[in-house]
Amino acid sequence: MSDNGKIFKIALLYTLTYLMLGCSATPQNPSIQHNSTNTSILLQKYSVAQNYDNQGQHEKAISLYKEILQTNPKEKQYLYNDLGLSFFRLNRLHEAISSYNEAIRIKWWIPEAHFGLGLAYEKLGESQKATTSFTEALAIFKKITSSSGSYSFSNPSWQTNKSYRVGAGRADALYNIGLIYGKLGRYQDSIAPLKKSIRKWPDYAQAHCILGIAYQQLGKIQKATTEYKEALRLDSTLTCP
Repeated sequence: MSDNGKIFKIALLYTLTYLMLGCSATPQNPSIQHNSTNTSILLQKYSVAQNYDNQGQHEKAISLYKEILQTNPKEKQYLYNDLGLSFFRLNRLHEAISSYNEAIRIKWWIPEAHFGLGLAYEKLGESQKATTSFTEALAIFKKITSSSGSYSFSNPSWQTNKSYRVGAGRADALYNIGLIYGKLGRYQDSIAPLKKSIRKWPDYAQAHCILGIAYQQLGKIQKATTEYKEALRLDSTLTCP
């Protein structure tokens, strides 16, 4: 398995993470509002922290996230979620769990934190806690897809607050539902949301890849091969079985 966060870009710009073969998109975080005098500095630090994380310099990212948190910014649950991801990538699982739990304590409605928490528990071999976390993330994503409005994502950066069209937002949420079903071993259940995600967003390469994995797990090799080929046609950098 690999790491977590284009959603779990359109989610760090579709970053591959854990699930089945480790692909997951994380919803991009809503922007955080600050006093205008301090916003510019905080945004710069946050941007640098994100770049560090994306470049694999997770210790530096953690240091900056903590520095920003010391300023007591608003909606800091998203910072704790990012901090949890950085710890997770360093295999500092107990610290990741603590960060994810703090994000959830501040705001329960943050599905990527529940999902990340599930990944950490799973890696520690605590399957029951992992299942509970994945189930809670699934419930939130289901509410997102059934809501009348679109789900808002940022990149995840305080510099932007992009509300994507309904189709794209729903595709991201449906994709995550399919991912979580797969994480729970419910491959048959994962197929419908993944296919709906693809209908809303035909070029969603990761969705084709994860759908292929579900088909493979169910012994439907021809369908799996078709999805893998389509995923690689759309994004040759993907690693599909």
